Amino acid sequence: MLALKVVVFSAFVAVFLSVATANAQGDSQEATDVSVGNDTTCAIKNARAYCWGSNGDGRLGIGRWDIFSSKKPYPVATNTSKKSADGGNCIERSWIGTCSKYDRNPSPSIPASDMGEIDVTKISVGSTHVCAVADAQVYCWGDNRYGQLGNKSYRDSLVPVAVHVDSGSLLSQKEMIDVTAGFGFTCALASDYTVSCWGRNDHGQLGNGTLKKSNVPVSVSYDNKSDKLCTSKSFFGRCTATVNLKPSALVGKKVVSLARIHGDTATMCVLTEEGRAVCWGANHAGQVGNGAGVPYGSDSGRGEDRHTKSHKCEETSKAAFKQAGVNLYSYSNNDSLRPANVRGDYTFKDLTITSKQHGDSVYVDVQKALVDRDSPGTVWIDGAFYTYVMATGKDGKTYHWGGNHVVDIHWKCVSNGKAYYGDWTKTELRVAYSITGVNRPTATTITSTLSSGNIKGLSCKVNGGNNAHCDARGTSNLTDGRTGSNYQRTCKTETGVFGIKYTKCDPAPTGYQKVYTGGWLGGRAISAIDTSMNGTTCVVANDRIGCWGVNNRGQLGVDDTNDRGVPTAVRL
Repeated sequence: MLALKVVVFSAFVAVFLSVATANAQGDSQEATDVSVGNDTTCAIKNARAYCWGSNGDGRLGIGRWDIFSSKKPYPVATNTSKKSADGGNCIERSWIGTCSKYDRNPSPSIPASDMGEIDVTKISVGSTHVCAVADAQVYCWGDNRYGQLGNKSYRDSLVPVAVHVDSGSLLSQKEMIDVTAGFGFTCALASDYTVSCWGRNDHGQLGNGTLKKSNVPVSVSYDNKSDKLCTSKSFFGRCTATVNLKPSALVGKKVVSLARIHGDTATMCVLTEEGRAVCWGANHAGQVGNGAGVPYGSDSGRGEDRHTKSHKCEETSKAAFKQAGVNLYSYSNNDSLRPANVRGDYTFKDLTITSKQHGDSVYVDVQKALVDRDSPGTVWIDGAFYTYVMATGKDGKTYHWGGNHVVDIHWKCVSNGKAYYGDWTKTELRVAYSITGVNRPTATTITSTLSSGNIKGLSCKVNGGNNAHCDARGTSNLTDGRTGSNYQRTCKTETGVFGIKYTKCDPAPTGYQKVYTGGWLGGRAISAIDTSMNGTTCVVANDRIGCWGVNNRGQLGVDDTNDRGVPTAVRL
């Protein structure tokens, strides 16, 4: 009997030490996927979804609007009936799993979640919403202004809602295996190799040959005919502008993976079973990669016009554009509303679409926005926008296509100026813009020259095992840890002319930097990696999750908002 007690006690001690050690390292988890948004991160642990960081638009999926951000992972709501949040949510647990600290902030009742306690296999964080694949169906939560949740409504949701799957749904009787949440739209892949999308569609990002948004899934085009789409009609219903629609590049093809999306892109790409890339949507700087001509270079000008008829801003705007001598590029002329083959005889292993905007919105047809404005006022547009598609080739090289658009416009329309000869309308126009990019795959080392001016981003890649590298792409100060390389800025005080002292810092390294492997990442093999445009990266390594970089909203999940310069364990 004594021997039996000793054996049981020894077993208990072994389990205790194992669990305690795992918790001390923050590693008591079995993670399978991680996705990093602008300032929100979500992951899958033991087939359940967790999110942390910003809760803007309800992206944490916890049914709480009163929690603005979380420095620790929260389980995404799985309650299938409405419940009160006043009883408190557990935010800290002991080593044996019991709750040691409750969050008892009052809030409205947590609405019922459609997802329930079912197995989650994929998760994707978009700009303002999140989607997941659970039990072979798609669920989404967060912002829904464009119908990107796919639940036949335009209402935001604080908890997961099921994408429309009744008998009339495109996804009915289909087994979903992957999902990508983008900028106001979502795309999903079914086990029959077909792709469906829903949400925003102003640049053809749904790939169905239209410009109409949809709050339910629509099939990406597999049409093999060429025709035209009317994009503008007169008052009497006559078509005044069309876009040429080419046959879909997916005719007879099987899609095996979706591109990951980061930032404000209106472009979507997929990989076929042959490893060929197919893209559709916005293409103003060549990001569809189909070789379509883009107006590289720049143009500028100014002009003004007046008209004796009041409230004729549209008419005088057209004259002002003409006087300025500027043929301002129209985005819609180059967009691909159906899937198009990426040019070249390349095959790829993965695709990532990276897009970011600085300053005012330039992701609009500027000429149309100004010329068609038949009301007085003043408009300033000053911003920069870039979209790149990054791809890892089967040849081991890294490729990119896409580019930048910078625009500076001042438009002013004054009506009823009360000139001596009667009322008049005056339009003044000053415009300058430039577009640069490549419209087909180009091998690159992804150095800081990939972006220009003040446009900054972050790109990371894995070469096997824990051999990861990150490039900060133009960032001169890496003290926020975004490369994960344990970079320490070195500065010293020097004396200049007239004995004036100043601080001189060594310039930050450029190009790919090796991610630090002397700590948590040491000895682990990375199976998944995801990087945000704001400087945060997370990996799944040996079924554990670690993150590094920017942490202003708690998106590293390490229980504080301090940046980390090396991979650090997330406590799930």
